Amino acid sequence: MGEVDRRNLGCFGSHRLTLVPRPMARVLLVEDEPNIASIIVFKLEREGHQVRWEASAGAVPAAAEATQPELVLLDSSLPDGDPFTLLSMLTPRA
Repeated sequence: MGEVDRRNLGCFGSHRLTLVPRPMARVLLVEDEPNIASIIVFKLEREGHQVRWEASAGAVPAAAEATQPELVLLDSSLPDGDPFTLLSMLTPRA
């Protein structure tokens, strides 16, 4: 391969590119399968997100109150609770 002209890296025309840190989300993950949860947690944390994992529906209200998540990833087949009931509890009211 040819040489890379390093003088213009980070530039676009006459404008300099500036990397701006992305705001990361507080994520509440509700997943009863530890293997699946660990993969999701690993990938989200690697991207810089703050992740709280709960394995049961019963723990969700307290976890949501404590973390104030911006994103909730919810397993649709939790053995101890209906995901639609959980969603209605987590949806902000106007």
